[in-house]
Amino acid sequence: KTRECTNSDPWGAHGKDLAVLARATHRREEMYLIMKTLWQRLEEREEKWRHCYKALNVIEYLIAHGHESILKELKRNVRTIEYLDSFAFKDAAGRDQGVNVRRRAAVLVALLRDDQKIAEVRTRAERNRGKYGGISAEDVRSGQYRAEDGGANDRFGGSWNRDGDGRGERDRARESDRRLE
Repeated sequence: KTRECTNSDPWGAHGKDLAVLARATHRREEMYLIMKTLWQRLEEREEKWRHCYKALNVIEYLIAHGHESILKELKRNVRTIEYLDSFAFKDAAGRDQGVNVRRRAAVLVALLRDDQKIAEVRTRAERNRGKYGGISAEDVRSGQYRAEDGGANDRFGGSWNRDGDGRGERDRARESDRRLE
């Protein structure tokens, strides 16, 4: 998963993949494998600048959502991230892609050196955990999401968007809109 989250694709890692990595940091052996791959990705240069940039994004996610031991590992090796302040790469069109890496690295170094800020980030992440959820195609195929229930089912604690009349908020809003027409 770590390599998948730090590949060369022009888009970022999927939130579900990042969550899998964050949960894996609770197991010592897996945490070390994740960190080994991230440290290797931070060493990549030139055309592989996205590997480095995405590794920094994964690190940022793990600071907020990973096990506490990840913080110790990152703080011990903060100099590796700090060295990226001189990262340079210009693509074929002459655009400075290194600026993305330099900025992200600077933000992470500042964060890793501020325990109070880390605590705030982790607290905010904990408060928001479970607040945002999505519906995947697999959820629909497996029956986890049922449109006739307005998307609510036991997985989410019952019919959260239904009132006693069996209609959801969207249904009532549509009726209200029709009356205004």
